[in-house]
Amino acid sequence: MPKQILENLAYCRNVGFEYRAEYSGGYILYEGWAYPNGQATNEGSLIWEIIKHTHDGDGNLTKSSWANYDDAFNKSWTLRASYTYA
Repeated sequence: MPKQILENLAYCRNVGFEYRAEYSGGYILYEGWAYPNGQATNEGSLIWEIIKHTHDGDGNLTKSSWANYDDAFNKSWTLRASYTYA
């Protein structure tokens, strides 16, 4: 179907993926996505993309950083705190 007037295509690469989140003080600290390949329920598998969020004193999101400086799906959700975040 062609686009309608003033309509743009939307794309979200994480649709259908497994998702995990860790909260701290009511705010998301870590987010993770994994391919839905049956291994995602194993949080120790090296199939996760992980992001760490930083918030200011008022709870506003100030920064989002990828584990080990990349967005590859090769991290372990259970090891999320051990990765380096820029």
